[in-house]
Amino acid sequence: MLKVWYKSLMFSKRAITIFATTVVTALALGALSACEPQGKAVGNTGRVGDIIHDGVDIEDIHLLVIGSKLAALDDEVMKHCKTSKLSASYVPLSNVVNPNEAAQQAIRAASEQPVSLILIDALDVTSVDDPHNANNQSNIKENNKLNSTRNKQNESKAWISALQYARYAGVPVALINPVKAPKDATLYAAILRVGDIPHNLAPERSSLLSIVRAIIDNTPHSREVIINDK
Repeated sequence: MLKVWYKSLMFSKRAITIFATTVVTALALGALSACEPQGKAVGNTGRVGDIIHDGVDIEDIHLLVIGSKLAALDDEVMKHCKTSKLSASYVPLSNVVNPNEAAQQAIRAASEQPVSLILIDALDVTSVDDPHNANNQSNIKENNKLNSTRNKQNESKAWISALQYARYAGVPVALINPVKAPKDATLYAAILRVGDIPHNLAPERSSLLSIVRAIIDNTPHSREVIINDK
């Protein structure tokens, strides 16, 4: 009788553990999906006529700037951040062996931290790393598959996955001078044009601080602006 009771107790403990794990997982997934606005990008669901409350203080804003292969563009973006007195961390990619992989990992890591907004310089969602690189052996098969479709301008699954990760986590993303933006416009809140930009590329101008605040506070803003900080 004692053995039967012991086995029953162990079974009950296992059942409770499995049940608890299932509930926690379901709650986590529910909380994650709750951060994802339906049909809109994170930071771009504000509508004209909404009641606007006090936004996030500038001291509480922290940006993550993911660099490009051109350090000069990154320098200009960081200068805009300094001019606007915005706190920003910088992930340089100009001398990184596998820049796409590094950028994607940075997006995922930032999505699990208290980051207000992710800025990505010169994003090309069709770009993949060299599959023959010795430091990237684990991704050879996947990258070979992606490279085989590169000429068709297919989007990199790794890039889309990373952007979706930020979206599900409720972290807004803005693109700076993108080379190739995602077809899915819900993956980014706005496109920011920095540098010597023709006037016809973006109808509106904004300071970096203004558009950053609009995205973070989820107030109405243009989907594409020229940054005109002095």
